[in-house]
This record gives sequence, structure tokens and C-alpha cells, in this order.
Amino acid sequence: MVKTLVLYESKYGFTKEIAKDAALVLGSSAYFHAGSVNKDINCFDVILICTPVYNDILPQSIMDFVANNAEILKSKRVILFCCCLEVDNGKVHLKPIREILGSAIVWQEIIGAKIEISHLNSNDYNDLKKVCEKDEISFKDNDLFTKERYLERLLKVKHIIGDDRVIIGRDEGMLHVENFLKKHNTCTLGTGYLHSVRTTPMEYIYIEGHIYLMSDAGEKFYYILQNPNVSVSIYDNYISYEEIGGLQIQGTATIIDTTTEEYYSIMKEKGLSDEMLGKSEITPYLIRVDFEKIDFEWSEFEKMGYSIKQIFR
Repeated sequence: MVKTLVLYESKYGFTKEIAKDAALVLGSSAYFHAGSVNKDINCFDVILICTPVYNDILPQSIMDFVANNAEILKSKRVILFCCCLEVDNGKVHLKPIREILGSAIVWQEIIGAKIEISHLNSNDYNDLKKVCEKDEISFKDNDLFTKERYLERLLKVKHIIGDDRVIIGRDEGMLHVENFLKKHNTCTLGTGYLHSVRTTPMEYIYIEGHIYLMSDAGEKFYYILQNPNVSVSIYDNYISYEEIGGLQIQGTATIIDTTTEEYYSIMKEKGLSDEMLGKSEITPYLIRVDFEKIDFEWSEFEKMGYSIKQIFR
């Protein structure tokens, strides 16, 4: 499991918030002010630094942390996110860190900043005004930060730093996926459209690489008709981290035509004969979920010598 330490300096709270977001997205992480880290940084595989720029220079707490821990940091993978108003030319501010850590830096990016003039104390107000005049930047409230873009970058970073997983072969791994699916019969179906999402606990049956869900008509079908992309979660009851097991499936949902051979075949597997279906006053509908990505977190993988989390596509 990759462990990430997220560090920040923040005078007005913005950089602290993006550091917190980074810790949430990257997972297996902790975040601290750069001047008050109370963890052994040797325990972490990745160090992510969120730094603002004050008066065209990096904060002293950030530079002190880098300088004082340079040898350890050089053995880690280091990520740099810099908040400043010079989005196009901001990487020049990261040069002092690059000069110390060199190739240990695997990602660096300028993510913009938010400035509210009225919130600045008098010293920062005057200092920022001078910097804006020198750099020919408008001295006004600025919001150059796009949260959606930042979160997308964090997800990309997550994939980069997760590449050292010990991976099981797909054929062997999918056998474990199928056995897990056959051991269970209840899932949570997640559907969504625009800004609305919903989850529904449902019984399922697994047959030949597909999950089938039987249901009366309802709101979930509105979402599937609008957006066939779905998520399905299946998991063991939690006992301890040493006995964890859960699948998250991303895929597409298809509403099976009630006149097809596939529909009647699956219904027979569910114990409903053609005669029973014909006599039913309410039509039972069938949803098939085709897999696109499977995230399988299972403690048995670790016992086999693999990373506890495996991903299959």
C-alpha cells in the first residue's frame, strides 16, 4: 500500500484546503502544516507538497522542510503543487526545490490561486500590490483556481504513484472475482444523471461474466435510461482489515427486452418459469451490467503475496 504525506503552508486557508483534498483523493495519507509534522517521514512512500508563493518566493517553512529532510526526500517520490497568480510562468518559483531534490520530483504543477484583497492584512496588501505592479498583474480579486481540473490532476497522480502494486495476472485474478461474486447475492447499484445520484440495494445473479438484476419499474430506470453508466458494490461484512473483501464494478447497464431468449433464460435461473411470468400481473424487468473496470480489495491477495487492491479491466 502506497502511503502519502501531504504538506502545506497556508496563511489564509486556501492551500490548507487543497492539501486536505489531496489527502482525501490519494488515500492512505496524512496531511500536516510543513512546520509541524509529527510523523516519521520514512514511513511514507510519496511526499506531496502544496505551497503558495509569497512576495515571489516560497514560504520559509516549506524550504526549511525540504532542506532539513533532503536526503530522505531524495529516496521518495515527490509531488509539487504550487498556488500562485502566474499560472503560465509559475514553475520558476519551484526552482529552489528542484535544485535540491532533482529527479525525486515526479510531478510538478501550477494550479492557480484565489486572492480576495479585502481579506489581506495591511502588510500582505501592500506586498501583493508591489508584486502585481512589478509582474504587471492586475491588483484585484483573482480566482485562477479550477477545482475540477485540480481534482482530475490528483486522480492522475494517484494512478502514477499506485504503479508499484504487486499485480496478480488477469486470468487468475478474474477467477477470484468470479468466486467472490458467486459467494454473494446482494449488491448496491449506483446510478446517476447530471447532479443527481442514487443507490439501490438489490439482489443479483452472476452468469458468464455479467451481473443480472431483477426489479419492478422505478426511479432507477429513469437514471439508466438517461445515463447507462453504473457502479455496483459487493462486499463482505467488515470484521477487521485482515479479513476485508469488497468489489466495486464500473460498467454499463442494459435493460433486457422482455421478449428475448436472454430474458427468459435468466428468469428461469431465478426460478421463474415462462408460465409464472405469463401469469404475473406486474412485469418484472431485468438489468444486465457489463463490466468495464473492477476494483477488488481483498485481504486474501495480500496473503498470496500481491497488493491487497487489484484492478481488472
